[in-house]
Amino acid sequence: VLEDSGDKTSAGVCYANLAGVYLQMASEGQTEKVDEAEANFKKALEVIGDSDKRRNSYLLGSLGNIYLNKNQLDLAWENYEKSLKAMQELGDELGEARGYANLGNVRSLQKNWDGAQEQYFKALELMEKQENRPGIAQQCESLGDIFLKKEEFNHAEDHLMRASDLYEAMKEKGSVQEVQSKLM
Repeated sequence: VLEDSGDKTSAGVCYANLAGVYLQMASEGQTEKVDEAEANFKKALEVIGDSDKRRNSYLLGSLGNIYLNKNQLDLAWENYEKSLKAMQELGDELGEARGYANLGNVRSLQKNWDGAQEQYFKALELMEKQENRPGIAQQCESLGDIFLKKEEFNHAEDHLMRASDLYEAMKEKGSVQEVQSKLM
C-alpha cells in the first residue's frame, strides 16, 4: 500500500522493521528466518534507494552483519564498505568508526591480522576523537585480541589493560572478567 501511494521511505522502514523481526526470530533459534531478514533488508534498500543516505547506510550495515554471520565474508566486506562510505559522506564519525570496526571483524575472520589491526586502529582513532569510552574499550579489546594472534604480547597486554580499565570505570564487570581472562 505504501509503495503504491509513493511513500517509499515509509515502505522501506516497514521492510526494515520486518527484517528486524525476522532477525530476532533467527536469534531465538529459528535460523531459517535469516534468509527472510536478508530479503527484507534488500527490499528496503531497493525501495528507499538513495533518498535517505543514513538509513541506507544502516541497511547496508545490517546486510553486512547477516553476511558476516553466514560467513559470506566478501559480501559482508562489500556491504560494510558501502555503509562506511555513506557515513563518511554524511560526516558521521561514530558511524564511520563502527564501519571500520565491522571491516576489522571481517579481516579478523579471514585471519588477516594486519588488515584487521589496520581497521581497528582507524576505528579506535575515531572513537577517541568522539571520546566514546565503550567504543574505545571495544577497539582496544579487539586490538589486544589481534596482537595475541600475532604473538605480540607486549602490545596485546597494553591494549587489553586499557580495555579492562575502561570497562572497570564503566562498571561492566562481565567485560572486565572477559578481558582479564585473556591477560592470564
